[in-house]
Amino acid sequence: MNRFFQTIALFVAIACFVWVGVLWHWQSTQRDMSEEDIAVYLVALPLTLFALVLLGRWAWRGAVRQAHEREAGAAAVPSPAPTPTTPDEAERRATLQLLAAHLNCPAGDSPAALLNAAEEGAPRPELDPVLRDDDGLPLMTARIRGLDPDALDLDAAEETMRALQAAWQHEAMRPEMRRALAALQLPLENTLTTLRAWRERFGLEDAPPEHVSQSMLRLLPLWPPTWTAYETAVARLWLLAQLQAAELAGPHRIAELPLAPGGGWPEAERVVRTLERENRADLLLVTACHSDIGDASVRRLQAEGRLFTSRSATRPIPGEAAAALVLAPTTWPAATDDELPVHLHRAAVIARDKSIDAGGRTSGEAAQTCVEQALASGPFAPEAIAAAVHDADQHTPRAAEALTTLLNGLPHLLPADDVRQTGMLNGQAGVAAPLLVIALAAHQAQRLGKPCLALSVDDMRLRLALIARPAPFDPAAAPPAAA
Repeated sequence: MNRFFQTIALFVAIACFVWVGVLWHWQSTQRDMSEEDIAVYLVALPLTLFALVLLGRWAWRGAVRQAHEREAGAAAVPSPAPTPTTPDEAERRATLQLLAAHLNCPAGDSPAALLNAAEEGAPRPELDPVLRDDDGLPLMTARIRGLDPDALDLDAAEETMRALQAAWQHEAMRPEMRRALAALQLPLENTLTTLRAWRERFGLEDAPPEHVSQSMLRLLPLWPPTWTAYETAVARLWLLAQLQAAELAGPHRIAELPLAPGGGWPEAERVVRTLERENRADLLLVTACHSDIGDASVRRLQAEGRLFTSRSATRPIPGEAAAALVLAPTTWPAATDDELPVHLHRAAVIARDKSIDAGGRTSGEAAQTCVEQALASGPFAPEAIAAAVHDADQHTPRAAEALTTLLNGLPHLLPADDVRQTGMLNGQAGVAAPLLVIALAAHQAQRLGKPCLALSVDDMRLRLALIARPAPFDPAAAPPAAA
């Protein structure tokens, strides 16, 4: 009833307003109203205005009512339940801890030194004082300055191996193999010093009884595939002797793992994930060393057409490097609250369809796919990656491959500010190359507090991409990946 009287009052008000206006108009113009004027202005016009006002009020109330209904409906609808993670997806997105990373290469003996050298663009490979090509011309090489392979004590290891195998009586370590092991000695010593923070977990005799555990130090050495069986055996014996001499763990707490065919970094990931599934509180020490600074290696590279000379200026420069990384399951405790570890996501490893050193057009498809799979391991949007490190040089097709891959996959990164290129400093690093870029990306992630990408294109065929992120880090807080 109230609404009826409100409507009648609204009509009377509109009619009075119109009638007053019309009468004032006619009085001011001194005209008489005809019957048609009276019907139009005093009846039809008020009714028309009244109808328009009612229609506008009805439309306005309807819009307000629909808005309230939408708000109420949105509040009533529960938020969707989180999609359960499948076992395969959980395995793909699993991480492992990088507790320590030490290296030795021509551009520096630490991740910070190498990154600074890459930022400054120096030092660069230079003419070798000893090595020559087939034409007798000096070669461009990347040597570790101050490396003294003669100071490396391999006599005991060589004598032991010769006693075990009569066929090795006349074998000897080539100079470049000695240089590779000499390069490994510094990062190995630094790593063993770092591991002393967890010394009591390996059950040494002088450890307090309450701290004795069943932890083991597992060893995964990545030896160059060009080494002979004798050289590999001597290197293994030397490495085990170094670990035992450090008195970090008892002999029964050190286990060397055989490297599966086609292994390398994927094998290291597999070992750590197996330890986590089995609730084993063990550490994994991954080592790698490489050197092509020797006459035998130079002759081999030149015979394969893979040596930088005056006649083949688009081939790699011989180099040398070594690295030692300590990996652990995510349940392994940090040494201190100040030194939080870096988490490494699952690496993507793909083989190119042909060697990068072969002739023809350079394709970055394998490297691009690696980066995409690495981003999916988080998942990370490209914009979440704050920096990238790769080991391409400047004069081989690797440079174009890496640059194209990063421009397509991470277009927001500025090559001069956010990308570090190390291959131009170290030459070819062989089996040590992936460990170097992983160590550098981890250092960048810890320094920046954001995820960083490691991209390795040093190998002729294999491409590796991996994302390192600081711990703790919430991927949900980063920009979401595009669907």
